[in-house]
Parts: sequence; C-alpha cells; structure tokens
Amino acid sequence: MSKTHTRKSNVTQMATGHFSDAPAEESQALVGMEPSSPAQVSGATVFDVIPTLSSVGQITALRAVANGAIIAAVFAAHDALVYRDPDNVNADEDRAEKAALRMAQQAELYTYASNELGTLAQNQFDSAMTLPQAIDFACTTAAERKPDELPEEVIQALGLTAEAVRLIDAQEQLKAVQRASRLRESVREHADGIKAEVSSFIGTESGAIVELLTAEQHAGLLRKVTQKAQARMGQLIGSRSRYSGALGEAMLLSSDIKDLDRATVAFIRANASELRDAV
Repeated sequence: MSKTHTRKSNVTQMATGHFSDAPAEESQALVGMEPSSPAQVSGATVFDVIPTLSSVGQITALRAVANGAIIAAVFAAHDALVYRDPDNVNADEDRAEKAALRMAQQAELYTYASNELGTLAQNQFDSAMTLPQAIDFACTTAAERKPDELPEEVIQALGLTAEAVRLIDAQEQLKAVQRASRLRESVREHADGIKAEVSSFIGTESGAIVELLTAEQHAGLLRKVTQKAQARMGQLIGSRSRYSGALGEAMLLSSDIKDLDRATVAFIRANASELRDAV
C-alpha cells in the first residue's frame, strides 16, 4: 500500500559515499544539491515490496541490501579514520563526522537486513557477509568502474577518432587501477580500526532504519535489488545441470523481477520531485 514515510529520529542523513580514492558509489543526488529528507519519501519502498516476493526473491533481496550496507559501512569507517588522521594532509573533521554518520546508518541497515534474512536463509550461501568478510572484500576487490563505450555518432560529434577515445580510456583506466590499488592498501592498513568502528554499531535493534532513508537511497536500493535478482536468475539458469531446483527458482525470480521493476517505476514517479536524477 502506498504511504508516506515520516522521520522517527533526528539522525542526520548523509548521501552514501566514501573516500575520494574509493570506487564510486551510486549517488542519486546531483552534485551541489541537497538530498531529500526521510519525511519527503512517498510510496512503497523496497522494504514494502520484499515481503510480497517469493522466498527466493526475499533471500536474494535481503542479501543484496545487507551485503551492500556492510561494504558501504566498511568504506565509510575507512573515510572517518583517514579524515581524522592528524598526519593526513587532507584531514577534515567535518568530512570525518559525515563519514561516521554514514557508517552508523549503513551498519544499522546491515543489522536490520541480516536479521530479517536470518529467518529465511536455508544455508550459509543464503546468509549475508560478515564484517570480516566485508573487510577482506574491500581489501582485495575494491576497483574502479571501466568507462562506458561511446557510440560512434558521439565520437564523431566530439571530433575524435575511435583510436583517440581508446587512448583516453586506457589512460583513465590506468589511473583508476592505481587509485583502486591505493584504496585497497589503505583499507588493509586501517582494517583493525575499521572493524572496531563498524562492530560497535552492528547488532543494535534497528527496525526504524527503514523509515530513515531518503528517496535517493530508497530508489538506489530498489535498483540494486532488481539487478541482484537478475544476476541471481542468470546464475540459476547457468547451474541448471548441477542443481535440480534451479529452473524452478529462476521462474520464481523472473516473476519477482517484474514486480520489482514495477515497484521501481512507481516509486520514482511518486517521488519525482525529490529524486534529483528523475527523468
């Protein structure tokens, strides 16, 4: 049922993000514009949709939310530690405080989603990442996205050749690889501090967190869950010769994906004035 969510806490809301050398997180607010507040969120969110999905869909969705939240919390804790470091030439107490708030929010979201998931998970593969697993992931897997391919007509309009674009992309990719390498090394150096920071916020009763996210964050979660469901369906189809129940679960997910897609469209329309990237 469509509804308007209201703020239940005075916790300051911050857009998801992390240290400038980190891989870019999806952000729904345009640079220089304030994100919406929780009080401005209307319509059904991903948390309203999840209970209507199949058991396979619920597990996939909650796992996506939990894993995304714990990884975001790890990077936010890293930011807080880096910006608090007096030996860092870029030390910034304001940025450190904002990163700490993001970390607390994402850790709380992780607690909520992983607790919900715990009642459904059939085995360890259904379970959410643990904090040590998330830190290890950040230490070994953090990477920059590759640049999107430009259509031929865009290349021509820019007055470039395909070879010139490939050279530009190669140079940018090299910088991205170097940034990602520095980020992984920095996370490794701060791993103990990250664990201490994040673990202090995990396990707190957190049902109110679903009412404290902005329209941008809710829209991002709907997109993330839909993408993860699509990826999971592909994995199931690929494993059909090894797992007898694969096709049945893929069929359930196929229906869930349609529901999630409709919910995403409805949410974006209901919050068009709040979503800074709404078309």
